[in-house]
Amino acid sequence: MIKWFWLILLPSVAFAQQPASINMRKDPVYIAVDSRGAVLYPEQHSFLSSDLDIPKSDFERLLDDIEKVTRVRYVVLLLSPESASLQRRLRIALQKHQIDLGLEPWDPGTKIDATKMNKHFIPLVPESYLFISTRLEHRLWHAWRAQRGDCEVRVYSNSVVFLTNNLAMSWEELQIPGNSFDQMLDRWEGGEDFPSVFCKESGSDDLYAWIMDRIYDRGAKMNEWTAAGTPIEVPANGRAPFYLECRGSQLFAIAADALAQGFEISELKSLDPAAQYVCFLVRPDGFEIFRQARKAAWEHGLDVSCELQDESGPFAIGSEGTPLFQTIP
Repeated sequence: MIKWFWLILLPSVAFAQQPASINMRKDPVYIAVDSRGAVLYPEQHSFLSSDLDIPKSDFERLLDDIEKVTRVRYVVLLLSPESASLQRRLRIALQKHQIDLGLEPWDPGTKIDATKMNKHFIPLVPESYLFISTRLEHRLWHAWRAQRGDCEVRVYSNSVVFLTNNLAMSWEELQIPGNSFDQMLDRWEGGEDFPSVFCKESGSDDLYAWIMDRIYDRGAKMNEWTAAGTPIEVPANGRAPFYLECRGSQLFAIAADALAQGFEISELKSLDPAAQYVCFLVRPDGFEIFRQARKAAWEHGLDVSCELQDESGPFAIGSEGTPLFQTIP
């Protein structure tokens, strides 16, 4: 039997809330999907399409293992343009196991670098809005989400600035034992507050990952709550979907009673996050405009979902591929 060594049970997170696009930290399990089957990363273990529905198969055991740690793990399906049909089969299986899901369109020909595959690999949340939070049990959920535009720590390519106490440190200074950052972690462990909103600047991936690892490891030892953005597909919760087709370099608003209308990213500001969420209908040539629009939607506080479509033809949504509108081509 195959063992999935990355399935290490982290400290329990007992905060009962519905999933949201920005949610408590759950480390992703990446599964790439194409027309032939699925590949688990970073192990690069392949599952043929014909094997995915076989009871007690390796893939079924993998999902069983993920379900055991679903409080701290969720699945991100990396969707290639030709995976529109197969990904729906996988979504049905994930639903049966009650596993949270994220969907990430993956550009054709892009190499997935397994050597860099970790919890910081794919920037699924908006580039400038990445978060950690401590002592979350003392914060109302909506109040925490409302803070996401207030930057308390700004991370650059070779330095970090803690705006709450006007402390700037270079990468080299962070390597010195007993430095100011280490002292901040010590005070946090002693009961003081710690900055909760991190803004990640261009080129800061390596330093940001290093800082997050230090904070997360210390928090885990303290049995603290660490939160970060995760792109989990969200339930409607009474909100109305606003359908946007991503085709080529353009967006089109889709409705049952009207022809498709061109739509600008700036128009997302007109939507009400409390009453609406955005469902992106992504064509194989619309990956880039989808990412741009999704980032803007998140920054406006909108929850999003993603539905990969065939190159042409009617729109289909959900794990069953239910036709969206029978009358829209």
